[in-house]
Amino acid sequence: MSAVKEQPCLAIITATYNEFSKIESWQQYYAAIAAEIDLHIIVDDGSTVEYLQLLKKTFPNSIILQNETNQGQIAAHNLGFKYALSNGARFVGVLVPDFRLSPGCLNSLIKVLTDDPTMAGISAVTIKAGTEDEIESVGARLDMRRATLVPHDEVGLRWKSTWEGVKIVDTMHGGFHLLRRSLVETIGLCDEQLFMYCDELDLGWRAKLARLKFGVLLGQRVWHEHVSFGGRTRPPLAVYLVSRNRMLIMNRYGRLHYRLILILGRLVTLIPAMLGYLRREGTVRHARAYAHGLWHGILGITGRPPQDLL
Repeated sequence: MSAVKEQPCLAIITATYNEFSKIESWQQYYAAIAAEIDLHIIVDDGSTVEYLQLLKKTFPNSIILQNETNQGQIAAHNLGFKYALSNGARFVGVLVPDFRLSPGCLNSLIKVLTDDPTMAGISAVTIKAGTEDEIESVGARLDMRRATLVPHDEVGLRWKSTWEGVKIVDTMHGGFHLLRRSLVETIGLCDEQLFMYCDELDLGWRAKLARLKFGVLLGQRVWHEHVSFGGRTRPPLAVYLVSRNRMLIMNRYGRLHYRLILILGRLVTLIPAMLGYLRREGTVRHARAYAHGLWHGILGITGRPPQDLL
């Protein structure tokens, strides 16, 4: 481990688990912004000895924390948050390995948080993989009736360098965002029982209930390269977790009559949805994972996914 700077301004956390296929690109992405980061924390979530050795060799100046077993991406992020806050970081960011940032982006985002103390978190416009300017996300707003996310109208448009200002959003992209330490101290860490995915949805709801605001800096863009899936679609594990966690969060924050309507609607459309996954993915496993996740979400089953999906 490298020496930790006293009272770092910005700490960046990345969780990883046996991601051999993207470590080279991750190193390149990190090198472009390393000078803007005071404390770089990598949390290894129970990877093999070979991967851990490669990780230490690739990032010799980073703090590497280790979990003995895979406890999920959210638990890994939380471990990183605890370390960052205990070392005095003023701002803490989540950055998944397949996000690419331009030099200067982090400094621009920190300036927004510094200039506006009412801003609890900030991100940039997320650009779709394989493009230079097609928008994947500009944050999202929360649907009070269904406890879900509604993308903003800019999705699919072309990003313009002339855009200025900060767009206020209910929640930011889960793959990359910066948070003020006071936010974590106010609403706590993310729910580890979700394991992975939809943590930005849960974060948005808790921040909204606490009357805190998030923003997206329109003049900065980041690229979501989706290196983790090698250009392919999401694996069955991801399908299961998204299906389950959306239902879990809906049960947590949605009003009762809307929860019942949504459950009924999901059950009515279950077969068409499964057929859709079968047609798109070409495997029965994806369709089964969607149904399995929906049922577990309705029952309120949380935590580690079924072993056959890991």
